[in-house]
Amino acid sequence: PLGVHVRADVNLTDIEATCTDGRNRITEVVDLPTTGVNTERIWLLEHFADWFSVNLGKGSMYHVDSRLSDGVVK
Repeated sequence: PLGVHVRADVNLTDIEATCTDGRNRITEVVDLPTTGVNTERIWLLEHFADWFSVNLGKGSMYHVDSRLSDGVVK
């Protein structure tokens, strides 16, 4: 539907997210403090990924089996 692919790598020391539409690509990297894991940043990225997945709709690769998303996507 949107033609955009998102890939996120979440590690203990950094978070890397890449968005591409087949022609252009953008990558963002967030380094977490070395004194400890910043769980708020991980939480925000997880919620962004959930929001993105839900808002793509049932026809996306994230909702291949519509039975899985019937309760999530209205």
